[in-house]
This record gives sequence, structure tokens and C-alpha cells, in this order.
Amino acid sequence: MLQVLEEVDYQWMAISQSNEILPNHYLTTKELTFKKYSYISSTRRYTTFRDAFFTNPKDVRSNVTVADTYLYDGVESLTMKQNQDIISFQSVLNDTNGLNIFEMSFPYVQRIGTSYGSIRVLNQDQNQIDYRMFVEGFPIFGSDFEGQLAFEFSDHGQNSQKKVSIQGNLKSLQIPIPSKEEVILPATQTLVENLHRQGADLQLIRTFLIGYEWKNLENTGVVDLIPNWFVKYGDRWLSYEALLSQLKQGRGSKMDFKRIEWIFFFAFLGLNLFLFSMYREAKLDQNITSRTNETIPLYKRLASENIKYEGDFSARKRDGYYLSGVPTDFEQALKSERERLKQPDLLSKQTTIDENVLTHTINDVIMMTDRSQVEEVLSKILNQPHLVLFGDEYQYIAEDTNLMNDNPEIVAGQYYEEIPINDPASRLTLRLEKEADHWSVDQYIQTHISELQPLRESMPTYSEREAINTLYINNQIPPNSKILWRKLAYKMTLIVRGQAIFVPTWFIQIETNNNEVKTEMVNAFTNRIITNSVIATVEDQK
Repeated sequence: MLQVLEEVDYQWMAISQSNEILPNHYLTTKELTFKKYSYISSTRRYTTFRDAFFTNPKDVRSNVTVADTYLYDGVESLTMKQNQDIISFQSVLNDTNGLNIFEMSFPYVQRIGTSYGSIRVLNQDQNQIDYRMFVEGFPIFGSDFEGQLAFEFSDHGQNSQKKVSIQGNLKSLQIPIPSKEEVILPATQTLVENLHRQGADLQLIRTFLIGYEWKNLENTGVVDLIPNWFVKYGDRWLSYEALLSQLKQGRGSKMDFKRIEWIFFFAFLGLNLFLFSMYREAKLDQNITSRTNETIPLYKRLASENIKYEGDFSARKRDGYYLSGVPTDFEQALKSERERLKQPDLLSKQTTIDENVLTHTINDVIMMTDRSQVEEVLSKILNQPHLVLFGDEYQYIAEDTNLMNDNPEIVAGQYYEEIPINDPASRLTLRLEKEADHWSVDQYIQTHISELQPLRESMPTYSEREAINTLYINNQIPPNSKILWRKLAYKMTLIVRGQAIFVPTWFIQIETNNNEVKTEMVNAFTNRIITNSVIATVEDQK
């Protein structure tokens, strides 16, 4: 028998029968190790749920409060709690005779489709059924119905009618972020012994399983999925730690879950609703602030305000990626390159490294007598392995190069599939000295991103025209100004445990009528302005 088990390509784990604490159960005796996952999250449009749940979505009306939105049509209603992204739908089903709970709930799941992710039934009771997202074969548990569609049915009026209540969440998982972290979970034998020791009523333990706990990292747009044990205690799922905590407070066998549900229900009923439907409709649809003349072609609107530009705005939607990479360790990179080239003194003189920034003073005479020689001079430097590390990974960025001011410089950046990276974390800047009839290259400052890779398949970007329109309708292109240039490039928007995340971004430089020059940035995946956005950083919690 042992030989047969060894020949099968599975990981087997020893178990033992629990006779004393939990009869008729087999428990594992060793700890389990599971991988932790991280994702960039996004918020679904409320129309996803409106169109899937309402019988006649086009007839839906709305009321709004400061924090929540309420959609309704007859007996159907949808409440969205904006501070938690929770959605709650209520309706009445007719002609339900002969239908089981799955047959009544599945049409809603079917209509919402893959927009809610890959969901499966986790468990069902007499009047409740629970659909959840799964990761690597394990269900997701969230405190605010993240990754979950929870159905509850009750009798309503005639025998053939059923009242249905659905709860879910607007948040969705989008882009996986590379992670090597692991979490060690206790053996089930240890789990049961600890619960028993804290006074758990073993009759209330229906089942326990491994799942992933959804944890929103505040102000980052990142979600951690943390493996954990989850126990169905009574009629409620609780994490192992949450149940232990409640048991320690002496509430293990006396938790009134129905009371909690009723409090939650009445909290919804206590909402004060006010009619601002058109305002909220625009806001929830994530449309950008608009002007009354938005139906007029863009070029006419710009001309009416004397906004000048050259050429036409392209309507092409290029493909781009969410990219990840790590800042290069130049100490280690130099060591490797010296060994590869067998040059132990490579960049050993007049070179300083401060964290992830390398600065090198150039002794060789490299001169430029005309602006037309910029790319030639840059190429000459980048093609010298003894002078620049990773030189073949950079390309010229004309828009950031400036020879006119008191500190002239030539700028190059890394690129990925023909789209440059325009970010201080991935840049090589040649600093020049201006002489009477020429410029000489004095030194360069270099940053670099290693291990660049896409986090998922390519996605279409918003077009140049759409990005210009977004800036215009948000009053970021003043009257009598001039659009100097526009360019699609990657920009860092997030750092997650040392991994830098880049997204395609439209860079648009504008000169105002008082000669001020500013560069606006628009996320090319979301068409949202990110000029003043701060790069969020996620670190491990100690």
C-alpha cells in the first residue's frame, strides 16, 4: 500500500482519528504551509449588479444619501453602502413551487457572469445558499461580503412567492502581484484542542476548512489573500483566530448570530434617503465631470477656448500591461558585470552608489556641438559596456531632454515592448556642461528596474484623444493654453513589498497663457487623472 501511495503524484498527509474531543473525525497531526497572495483590486460599476438583478434595468430609479445609494423598481431594490462597497438586493420571486434553493439563486449568478469572478457554491442550508470566489481551489472569506454572493430566501405572501435577499461587494481582484510569502497553519488536531480548551461547544462546530481571508490594505488598492482555518460555528463562518477571541471573551456557545443579522438588517432600514438620482448616477458610473457642451467634437471645444496643439489626436487604443519589477541593486550588478567582463576595475573610479542610484563622472571627452547630435551622443555612451550598465535597455526620451536651461541634460529610460518607462525609478540622465560653442558630458545618474515582467495578459488602453478629453472636461487644460506634446509611457503607481508596479500612462505637457508649463498624467487603463497621486507603498507588517 505504501508503495502505491509513493507512486502516485500527490502529497499525502498523515491523519489520526479523534476519539475523545471530536468523535468520528480524522484530524491532521502536522502543520500545513500555504502561499499568500496579493492582488491589485478595482471597484465594479454598480451597473453590473443593476443589469444582472433587476427585471427591467432601464426602468430603475434611484435615491441617494451622503454615503449610500438606493435603486428601486416596484418590489425590487438595490442598496450600495459606499463606505464599505457592500451591495444588498431585495426582490420577490413568483411561481417558485417545485424550485429548490439552487434553482432560485442560480439565474442571478448566471446573469452576473464572469464579472464577479469564478464562483462556486460553498454551502447551503434550508433557506440560504452561499456562492464564493475560489483561489487555488480554496474559498475566499471577507468581512464585507468580498468575493461572495450570499442568498437568503423567505416566504412572502402567497405560497408560490419567495422573498430573496442577495448581498455582495463592489470590489474585485484584478492583477496578481508576485509574492513568495508563506503562512504556516496549525494541524487540525491542534485547532480542535485549542477550541475545546477555550470552551467551544463542539456540537456547534459544523465543519472547518482552509480558505483565504480577504484583507484590504488601506489607501493602496491592494488586497492580501491570507490562508487561514475557517470554522462554521453554529450558522456562521469565523476564522480560527476570530473564534478563539470570542471564546476567550466567554461568548463561544452563546453567540446570538440571528440577533447580529437583525441589527444589520434594521441598520439598512434606518437609512434616510434623498433624491439626487442624476448626480449619483454620474458619480457611481465613474464618469468624469462633464460640461454641457460635451457632445460637441473635441477639436471644436478646444478651438472655442483658443487651446492650441499640433497634429490630430489619435483614436488608436494601444495594448499595454501591468508591469512589475524590482529596483536594481547596483552593488550586486557591478560585481556580476565585473566577473562577466573580467574587468575587476569596471566603474570603480569616480562612481558612487546611494541605495538604488548610481552616479558616475565621465573622464572621457564627449562633446556635442549641435542639438541634432543628442541621440548620436546618447547612443555612443549607451553602447559602451565599460561605461554604462544595462545600456542596451534604455532609449531616448526627447520630451524630458532639455538643453536650454542652466542645467542641460539628456534623458533616457527603459522600455517594454516599444513603450518607454518614464519614471525616476528607471532613468539614465546625462548631465552636460555648456561651453561657448559646445556641450560636454560631465556625468550620468542612473536608476534601473530589474526583472520586468507583465502581471497578466495585455489590455487595451484609452486613446490619446480620450486622455485629452478627460483633462479638458476636468478643467486641466485652461483657455488660451497650448498642448506642447503627449506621449504614452509606463509610470510607477505602487510598491508592494519591494515590487514596483507600473501602468501605461498618458503624459501631456501644457503651457498656460502665463507661460507656466505643467505635465498632466492620465492612467491609460482607467482614464483617470493621476498627476497628483502619491505612490502607495505596502510593506510587511511586523
